[in-house]
Amino acid sequence: MDPNAPLTVTTGTAITCESVCFTSPPQRAYGTFKRLPIGPLAASAAVNGGIVGATFFSFREYIVTPQLVLGVRSGQYARKKAELDAVKSGSVYIAEKLDWWEMRAQQIPDTAVSGALTGGVLNAWKRGRGGIVPGAVTASILCTFLQVAYNELGIMRLKFIQEQVQKSRAEEIAAATVAAELHVAHQAPLVVAPPSKPVSERIFGWFGFQRVTDEDYLLRLKTERETYLKRIAELERDQAEGSSGLD
Repeated sequence: MDPNAPLTVTTGTAITCESVCFTSPPQRAYGTFKRLPIGPLAASAAVNGGIVGATFFSFREYIVTPQLVLGVRSGQYARKKAELDAVKSGSVYIAEKLDWWEMRAQQIPDTAVSGALTGGVLNAWKRGRGGIVPGAVTASILCTFLQVAYNELGIMRLKFIQEQVQKSRAEEIAAATVAAELHVAHQAPLVVAPPSKPVSERIFGWFGFQRVTDEDYLLRLKTERETYLKRIAELERDQAEGSSGLD
């Protein structure tokens, strides 16, 4: 038997009492329609809910689930048996990773059988033997529906947590990427792209004309001036030699 069974029975009974007492619209509507005080009706509903909850959870935790753990050797009951054996031996139990369908099916057979037993017993107590089958069927369907809804809420909670964790990781990765890019940008030398050439210059370049910069043009003028000066000096020297020969 699960060592947490007493706590589960107590918690389930308390939740059932509270749910029936404070969140039951039919009893409030009935009390308002009959002009009856709500307090005694709520107390009576809480007592009845406590009886139903204690009966249901006692059946499930002390009878149905232990028998299924002993009789079924696969699925959730095999995992439950391994967990109980680990608790008895004092070892550490490593839970298996469950898929969504296994989570949805968690404790569905236990709840269905326990609901049938609870409904049959309580309805027979109230109406006699003729109420066993209707009470068992109705309670089994209702309890199974509530268990399915409870499992689905747990799955929705896990999915929400998973989405939040993934979103947080994505934000951390994006922040780390931006920080790395900024760090590289601060360390890398600044490279200035050369200005693009005007359209006219590119068109002249297609025909073999190259744009001459001011520095190149000045250097060319200096070279031409030196060439002309040398030529003038040669001509003056030749002219001087010719004049001396005539004398």
